[in-house]
Amino acid sequence: MTKTSNAGFHLRLLAFLTDWAILFLPNSIFWFFISLSSSLSELGFGLVVYLLVWLLPLLALGFLYSSLLTYYFGGTLGKILTGLRVTDEKGGRLTLKRIIFRQTVGYGFSFTLFGLGFLSVIKDPLKQAWHDKAVGSLVLKTTNLWPVGLVILTVLVWLNFVFIWSGIDNFTYGPLPTQFFPK
Repeated sequence: MTKTSNAGFHLRLLAFLTDWAILFLPNSIFWFFISLSSSLSELGFGLVVYLLVWLLPLLALGFLYSSLLTYYFGGTLGKILTGLRVTDEKGGRLTLKRIIFRQTVGYGFSFTLFGLGFLSVIKDPLKQAWHDKAVGSLVLKTTNLWPVGLVILTVLVWLNFVFIWSGIDNFTYGPLPTQFFPK
């Protein structure tokens, strides 16, 4: 049996940032393609498509992403890539009902008062955030994968940056500025 320990704040933050970078990458790519618009009408159409066809479903998928991956694999990709696993207090798998409560009401509760519920991991003896206490969950460090998670996070942040910067460059020096500010 592998030795596990409760995951501290820094590992959980690394997992969260990795998840954020994973979920933000499709937005960065989409914004890059919107920035290639050659006219205002094309830009407007791209923004409508982005909002209705991309962003709203992506928000729903973000919830499904976190809930279903935690249920089936014990954590999101960020947690898996950093060697973390979400369990009940006995080390078993959480029920889907408890996971959904944890990901919705529990996270909302942890966000109150400027995120103090997440910071409570630092002082708590079991390293539980408020949402963990609410459903009786633990985040365990099962393997020492934080260097892998850090490399993956770095690559994802770099990719997001490249797409965003290229999009800003396209908006700034492409055909659209002449339509906004004709000479």
